[in-house]
Amino acid sequence: MLVVKNNCKTARLGFAIAKKNIKKATDRNLIKRIICESFIHNVETLPNFDIVFLAQKARTKNNKKQMRDDVEQLWQKLRQKYSKPLV
Repeated sequence: MLVVKNNCKTARLGFAIAKKNIKKATDRNLIKRIICESFIHNVETLPNFDIVFLAQKARTKNNKKQMRDDVEQLWQKLRQKYSKPLV
């Protein structure tokens, strides 16, 4: 996950999911869908950053619940790390 401060009023989300890393389109779409769904539920509590998710090989082997839990943990880490003002 890459994170960069933005000048917008809300967080923005992006993806970098290469066909080279995740072969099946259905798996790539599943990853995007799970992350987007979670982002929509958490956008109000996230700091104003541009967030880009980078897909790694073999991450789709997990079940959907595990992927959702992983994404929620990433949002939590992001909130904790950047809750203080940046200098």
